[in-house]
Amino acid sequence: MNSLEPGRWTLVLVLLLQLQSVKVQQVDVAQRLLWLNGQFQQFQASTKTRLDTLAVNQNRNYAQRVENVQGLTFQYNQLSENLIQLDQRTAQEILSLRRWSTKLEEKSNQIAARMVLLERNLRETLRLTQEKKPDHGQDLSNLTLELQSHEGRLAAVQSQHDELLLELKGLKESLNIQALRLTQVEGGGNVSRSDSL
Repeated sequence: MNSLEPGRWTLVLVLLLQLQSVKVQQVDVAQRLLWLNGQFQQFQASTKTRLDTLAVNQNRNYAQRVENVQGLTFQYNQLSENLIQLDQRTAQEILSLRRWSTKLEEKSNQIAARMVLLERNLRETLRLTQEKKPDHGQDLSNLTLELQSHEGRLAAVQSQHDELLLELKGLKESLNIQALRLTQVEGGGNVSRSDSL
């Protein structure tokens, strides 16, 4: 080594220092690369976990939505069937009430005609009674009894007539209520049909 000149020693020392500096830098770069690789692997693992969680939640939400749609579809179908049955029952009830109403009106008209006839007979009996002016008390008694009998029948017929009118009024109110319900069930879509009933 003594054979080297002093200028060369300096050059060798500088080269040795540079070489050692390069080795230190290489170690630092390698450590940094290892650290970055670890960070990347952690990021990759957490991203995969997050994506897996999102996929599971998405599948669960989709399954719940499908179940909700199926439940709503079932409820809609049930409600539609119930409304159809209610519409049919209401139409039958309205038809039945209309028949009863027609029968009651016919009976009421018959009773009214009988009342008119009874009143006419009663007036005729009274007129004949006043015209004849019977001579003895027995005829007068018979006419009085007949008159009372007519009055009793007239009162009974009047009572039946009043009862039938009350029943007819009740049936008409019931018919109107059923027609209103039918209109409400149909949502006002078939108002003309319920009006024609």
